[in-house]
Amino acid sequence: MNLKKSKEEKISINPLSVLLGAYLAKERNLLRMNSKDMANQIGIGESFYRMIEAGLANLHPSRVLDFIKSFPNSQINFDAICKFLVAVQMVENNLSSYDQLKKVIDEMSAADFKLQKLFAVMEPVWNELKKGNEEIKPLIESEVFLNELQDFLTRYELYAVNPKESSETVVQNANNIFRTIPTIYFDFVEDIVTRTQELPVRIRFSDLWKWEERNSSKFKEHYGIFRDHSSITNYENLRKYKYLYLWQGQHIATYFIFLNTDVSAEKIKSVFEKNLRRSLTEGDYTNELQTFDEKMKKIRFKCCPPDHTEIIDLLTGSYFDDSENPYDKVHDAFWVFRLVNGNNIGFLASIEKETYKPFEGINLGFDDTVNKLDGMKKLWDAL
Repeated sequence: MNLKKSKEEKISINPLSVLLGAYLAKERNLLRMNSKDMANQIGIGESFYRMIEAGLANLHPSRVLDFIKSFPNSQINFDAICKFLVAVQMVENNLSSYDQLKKVIDEMSAADFKLQKLFAVMEPVWNELKKGNEEIKPLIESEVFLNELQDFLTRYELYAVNPKESSETVVQNANNIFRTIPTIYFDFVEDIVTRTQELPVRIRFSDLWKWEERNSSKFKEHYGIFRDHSSITNYENLRKYKYLYLWQGQHIATYFIFLNTDVSAEKIKSVFEKNLRRSLTEGDYTNELQTFDEKMKKIRFKCCPPDHTEIIDLLTGSYFDDSENPYDKVHDAFWVFRLVNGNNIGFLASIEKETYKPFEGINLGFDDTVNKLDGMKKLWDAL
């Protein structure tokens, strides 16, 4: 069947309806529920629900609360799904031509920063429709678009946050600490800060792992850049470090960028999941294995060519040698833990190429951590 037509002709398929339907089907399968039971939970007919998953019908806003309750593990944000349903309806009303569709997409993008990011990722879909190709369902059902919609719906408050505003908020939180301290102790606090600045910035990885184990219940997001994905995906690493914070309720997502153009992000994630599952199985982590597939949805991998100038900046850090003279070094890994209290804890490390073990690491200061985190967010959005 030839579905190609000119961009002046009416478009018969709503791409946002198709995207939401594919996302619902994926979430429902993770819950191991059939369409009839899901329809009953939402309070609609089974045939109508099937049409929603197929992208041929739209969910009515009056069913939003029932919809959210029916997908408890997905943690769908109320504001996000309401906004997306409005976007679905606006697109539905502007399918008379490609130009009309693109006009409303551009208008919504200009009006809302979060929709702008979501629609920018969907550029390949708009390009196919512009060429008159309506066979876009297989494209929309790809992991790239489903993961992006999941980010929009489940981490809405942090989705497409303006990096400058994010940094200003963290600075404000740091300043507010002093406002809560009785003024008579200011000299004492300043003395502690001065002494702390004189402490070494290098950190042993045995101590780092202990710190992560003690504080994993505070991890909200995890960002990282690595020269070689094997430093993360190899079994020996996952045998020791099992990423158990993925199973904790406060954790939203983990974002890793790998400097690798030969292996796809999907393949890297497949290796990671295989070795982590093996590690949990051999360690008899029965409860974690029961929800393994669901928790793996929290992990996002992307690949980046190593010649990006931004990469060099993000992997470069200053620290002190034995003579206490600061110098810069380009490391193999950079990562940041974003904590539930708003603090960001950043690290740089060099990694042995034969064993993939970190052998030298430094804990970044406040400004370096915030600046590098903002830089990684920009890079992530650009990839």
